[in-house]
Amino acid sequence: MIEPINRTGCVVCKHTNLEPLYTIKNFPVFMGCTTAPPETDFTMDMSWVICPECGTIQLDKLVPLEILYQENHNEAIGSIWQKHHSQFADFILKYGGENRLEIGGASGKVAQLARQKNESGKWLILEPNLFDEAPAIPNTEFEQGWFDENYCSPFEVDTIIHSHVMEHLYEPRETLKQINNLLPVGGRMIFSVPNMKIWLRKKYTNCLMFEHTYYLPEEVVEFLVKEYGFKIIGKEYFSEHSIFFACEKVESISLSESTFPRNYQENLALYQDFVDSYQIQVKEIHNKIANYQGPKYIFGAHIFTLYLLAFGLQESDFLNVLDNASHKHDQRLYGTNLRVKSPEYLKKYNQALVVLKAGAYTEEIKQDIWQNINPNILFY
Repeated sequence: MIEPINRTGCVVCKHTNLEPLYTIKNFPVFMGCTTAPPETDFTMDMSWVICPECGTIQLDKLVPLEILYQENHNEAIGSIWQKHHSQFADFILKYGGENRLEIGGASGKVAQLARQKNESGKWLILEPNLFDEAPAIPNTEFEQGWFDENYCSPFEVDTIIHSHVMEHLYEPRETLKQINNLLPVGGRMIFSVPNMKIWLRKKYTNCLMFEHTYYLPEEVVEFLVKEYGFKIIGKEYFSEHSIFFACEKVESISLSESTFPRNYQENLALYQDFVDSYQIQVKEIHNKIANYQGPKYIFGAHIFTLYLLAFGLQESDFLNVLDNASHKHDQRLYGTNLRVKSPEYLKKYNQALVVLKAGAYTEEIKQDIWQNINPNILFY
């Protein structure tokens, strides 16, 4: 039994009377794979609420961090992520200083790309779940740990970096306050966030989940960083996937709560449309696969499959869940009985059907399978 962390006020505007929005019952609390038996898995209600004051969609019950991030399971693999990291590395070199702290740098891919062009200065990657073998990167070190209000850097930093971290924060205000405390006036914060407004409009299931506990569109990002003592000096869009921000610390923290965005009706409609769409899609998928007599698989040993199962797809309809991450192969997708296999398994069939709903990565995955594994695979 999990004791959830209760969110008592809005993560953006601090309003306390949050309205119930939608609850997905008994959702798996970990988005990765495991070798443990199914009876050890935990689930929790994914209870979404909306703030009537600013319109922020958010969870009111949070999974304890040591369970949610029990191991690193987000490899950020594929050409989209490679291009993201390359463009973000260039953005850092354009706006950043010489002594850098990267929060949640995982495997160091952004640092590697940046160091190929510039090896000067310091770069420290702080990550709670380091990969077993961290790469050797010039003038770059790894430290295992969490960034919180007690964190002290081993050297004076002039640049703090984070990529797809802000949407994971349970208390973004506290994190931004600590980042402000660690930087000198004129210091830089450079970060990337998902373009959540587009993700939600396109109904990507990795937009809002136990790891992304609040809706963070562009205007909310801008409000939060300005409120906590930063001015935006640069911004770039990476396709429709991400937004890069370069911010500079100014003299004071304003905490001007009167200026927060008010998007209640827009956000309510967006989320209701998301739920309605998946209820319809799952029925369509069920009818499609029920009439298909060949082998059937589902793609994505991650949130994509867990959401489809939560909306009504049946595990028993699929032989396995497919995933490109090799370390997941032959493990079990947490919260299910589905074993993970490589897409290479599809080579042995004349034809097979794969259910593929992987957000921004869907087309890339589909083309890779058609071009490199089996051109006769059917997708739904």
